[in-house]
Amino acid sequence: GRAGSAEESSEEKPSIKGKLEDQRVRYGGQAVFKCSVSGVPDPDINWSVNKKNIKPSKFFQLSYRENVAQLVVAEAFSEDEGEYTCTATNNAGTDSCSCYLTVEASSSRSSRSGSHAFEGPVSIPPRIQALTPASLTVRRGQ
Repeated sequence: GRAGSAEESSEEKPSIKGKLEDQRVRYGGQAVFKCSVSGVPDPDINWSVNKKNIKPSKFFQLSYRENVAQLVVAEAFSEDEGEYTCTATNNAGTDSCSCYLTVEASSSRSSRSGSHAFEGPVSIPPRIQALTPASLTVRRGQ
């Protein structure tokens, strides 16, 4: 008889499908980790870095929506470098996957030479600059 197994089969041990990818970001840059997680009932998602549990804060934004677990490191510094692990747990079991975040050293650390002026503020604007040329040409064309 299958009567007994019906209840068990409705629970599904978590499974992390889209594996995390190693990230490489500039010092102070943003890192985004994403993986797709399935499980019944919806698993609890836990993130850790170097085995330390990550608590949501303005620097670490955690979300879990529509089976996608996401961790955003708003500003990655040297101390954020390391192994990031996403663990999904529910009554039926647990699954986890890890990846590595590399933070490129800030100019002040890597060398004291003239490269300092080159790094600094210059690394921030490109995002904005990329947007302006397009909007200017549009305006001109009208």
